Order: sequence, then C-alpha cells, then structure tokens
Amino acid sequence: MRVILFVLSLASLSLANTSPDLKLHKGIKPIAYDLKLGLDPSNPKYSGQVSIRLQVTGESDLFWLHAKDFEISEVHLSNNFQKLDTSYQLIKEKDLLEIKASEPIKIGEATLIIKFNAKLGQDLSGLYQVFQAKNSYIYSQFEPLSARTAFPCFDEPGFKTPFHVTLTVPQKNHAISNSPILKTVQNKSGTKTVEFAPTPPLPTYLIAFAVGPFDIVPGHSIGKVPFRGIAPKGQGGKLKHALKETPKILRLLENYFGIPYPYAKLDIIAVPDFAAGAMENPGAVTFRDSLLLISPKTAPVWQLRYFAEVMAHELAHQWFGNLVTMAWWEDLWLNEAFATWMATKIMTEYNANYHADWESLRDTQYAMYQDSLSSARRIQEPIKSHHDIYSAFDGITYTKGAAVIAMFEEYIGAEIFQKGVQRYIKRFANKNADTLDFITELSKASGKTLTPSFGSFLTQPGVPLIKFKEDRYEQSRYLPYGSKLKA
Repeated sequence: MRVILFVLSLASLSLANTSPDLKLHKGIKPIAYDLKLGLDPSNPKYSGQVSIRLQVTGESDLFWLHAKDFEISEVHLSNNFQKLDTSYQLIKEKDLLEIKASEPIKIGEATLIIKFNAKLGQDLSGLYQVFQAKNSYIYSQFEPLSARTAFPCFDEPGFKTPFHVTLTVPQKNHAISNSPILKTVQNKSGTKTVEFAPTPPLPTYLIAFAVGPFDIVPGHSIGKVPFRGIAPKGQGGKLKHALKETPKILRLLENYFGIPYPYAKLDIIAVPDFAAGAMENPGAVTFRDSLLLISPKTAPVWQLRYFAEVMAHELAHQWFGNLVTMAWWEDLWLNEAFATWMATKIMTEYNANYHADWESLRDTQYAMYQDSLSSARRIQEPIKSHHDIYSAFDGITYTKGAAVIAMFEEYIGAEIFQKGVQRYIKRFANKNADTLDFITELSKASGKTLTPSFGSFLTQPGVPLIKFKEDRYEQSRYLPYGSKLKA
C-alpha cells in the first residue's frame, strides 16, 4: 500500500475529488518555506505570511495542506512562473486547507503564498502565550500535530525542508528560532524585524519560536557552535548549572555518534508553562523551567540527576530524530526509544553515581507490566488516526523500545552496534528514514540478518515467557494472574 501511495497519480486523486483523511497526497510536496510572522506577546492575535516552494510530480488542479483555526485573507499560486486563478476552502473537521486552481498545475515547480490571521493558543500547544511576573511571552510546541495551528503547512514528518523565518516583534523583546539571526531591522512602529538564517531540512514539528523579554546568558561555545541559556526575565542567574554541565553531555554524544553537533547554534530555553517535559527543537531546545533553573548547592540529587537525564535525552535527538527523521509516526519509537536508551548510556559515563542503569531497570519492569496486559499495544503500532499518533507517546514506545534496543546491543556487541548507528546517521543525514533502514544498517555492521528477530519484538505486543524442561523449552506470552487472554 505504501508503494502504491507514492506512485499514484495526483490527477486520479483530483478526479475522485477526495480530501485525505490522514496522510497528504504526495503529488505536490514542499521544497522550502519562507515564513513571516508578526508576534506580540501581549496581543492574543497575530498575522503571518507563508510562501511555500512546491514540487509537482503529478498534474492536478486540486491539492491539500494542513491548516487549523485560521482566517485566510489571500492565497496566490504560481506554476512555472505563471500565476493561476485559485480558490480555497478550510475543511475544519480534517484540519485541511483545500487549494483549487483554475487549470491543472503542471509538473515542475510551483509557489504557494498564503496570508493569514490567527490567535495564539491558550492550551500550551502550537504558538501560545505565557504570563509571568507582569511579563508576557510566546513559546511554541508543535509535536506532534500543532504546527498546523501556527501557520498553514504540510504537517507530516516525511515532508522535511529548509525554513527561512522572519519574525516582527516589539523592540523590547527578544526573538528566537532554530537558526542564528542574520539581521535585525528597527522599525518606526516600535517593532523590529528579525531575520533568521535558513535552517537545514526540518519537519514542521521541529520548528520553534520564542518571543519575550528574556534573560539571555551566553555559555562557552561548543567547538564553533554558539551556546546560550534563555530564561524568563530575572531568572537568568539560575542557569549556571545548566550552562556548565550541558557541554559535557553534548561532548559524550558527539563521541558516540562520531559526528559533531549538527546545527549552527544551541539555545537551551527555560519555559514557565510547558506541558511536555522538554522538546528537542534543533538549535532551540525547550525545557520546563524546573529542569534548567536549579542550583547545585540547594537542589536535591534527584533534581540534578533528572536535569542530566532529560538533557541527554533531548540532545540525543539532535542526531536521532532531527538529523535523521522518521518517515511517519509509526516509527516514533526510532526517536523516543533510542533517545531513552541513549540517555541511560550517556548518564552512566557522565556520572556513574546517578545509577542510571538501576533507573532503567525499574522503568523496564514497569513497561513489562504494561506489556503483559491484554490491552498492550505494539512498539511499532500502525497509525490509522490522529488519536493513534498521540497514543504512541507512552511507556511502550519509550521504555520497552529502549529495552529492546539494549537487548540487541548486547546481542551483537556494543562496538558493532555503535558502528551500525553511525552508518545509519551518516547515510540518512538531513533525510527521512524508517525502521527497516535502521535495522538494515545494524545488520550490515554486524553481518547478521536482524530483521526477523528485531521485527518480532516491534510488531507484536507482549512479554515472552520461556519455560525450560530438560532438553527443550516452551515459549508463551507472560500474563498477569487471572488474565483471560489466551497465552
């Protein structure tokens, strides 16, 4: 089915006049974004313009992208430098913006320009407002499906493209995004326009913004990479521990992957109101403020340990998830299980007294309990709805997935496993990859065919229970006492 979806002509889809239910059609896809937003943290509304270069591989007069809760004011479409008359409509129940051209869009390149107005979110997702100590801020959290609430886009991890971002903000505010600032222009209106360097190819869920009267505290550059800590106004003095320890963790990760940190800057951002624990946005990693604003003199050991664990997890994503990105959400485990496993490995090197291996064992035992239930899902669960995407962020994905990775590292050997990981990262850098790609590189490095055995743990639920009887053994599924599920 996947192959058919990739080769199916968009023209035939247009004739069916059917909007997609889950995945967007591939006949028209983004090549690059030029995004301009006007953001004022004290104003719940904002305006923007997004210009998207498109690659057209199948002629059609109809296509869709994601957009939710916008007022669209203008839509312009040009194809091979020829402007096309265009109509559009929002399909609210599917989070889609439908674009219809007056004639078929020819194979080649096209440009879509959308001007829009929107409201900042109030539920800690998308672009949202935060108020603290009489100051207002804007932060972003786009994973998994909230970039579509910030700007119209192709909101799937498989659409990985460069972003050129420009933010117009109040002059008293700082503006932060994934890449370094190219230039800042002061406007007569009391605002300033901040233009950021184009990013490497990124999926929409990793784009990040922060606007507000921040304390910005420079850390020591990591190699040639500028490094900063960012906190709400008046809180910057509490970043000393995070600024001192983060480079140590990053260097351990660079040694493992054999590739330097792959982005042009690193900001670690303390967010006062943040539903997620942290988010791995390249160049602009966000954390709950309690993770970064700590003092080693007064903080309990568990808090220092938790800082290191989460930092190792999020920085591991810079290679595994960001540099190489899953092709679709069914491979979320590639991101989260790997980063969970890697955090344990890095923590052991960073500070053995934190006993990260004990914590991992405890978490694995809890995941085994979850996995023994009749309701347990697979690590690599097919995604059939938006609900399935959100449900994939659980202990089975993170902890059971990490335990399976640790098991196969033990099976083929740590050095060989590391070589396989490095092969995978180098081969798919700035691209998308899937589970088969990862296992294939491990197989090549080890000289073993790992797909059947690895796949058996990914594609079925349950904990295997082995019973040895003299010269033979029996395998069944481990179940809680009294379970009615047939083993």
